[in-house]
Amino acid sequence: MAVTTASSEECAIAWDIVDELQAELAHQEAKRVSKTAFEEYCEEFPEAMESRMFDTWYS
Repeated sequence: MAVTTASSEECAIAWDIVDELQAELAHQEAKRVSKTAFEEYCEEFPEAMESRMFDTWYS
């Protein structure tokens, strides 16, 4: 099993999927999400947001 970091491409893809699933669940339940799971994760690991923003510039 390969080890990945919070700034890896695999991690960014996984968080995108989590965000999509969370948004769909909120939509199905007619709820507004105050904070996404990724935003909560970034509170604990701020470097994850920095690497995601950097990746977006080059995508």
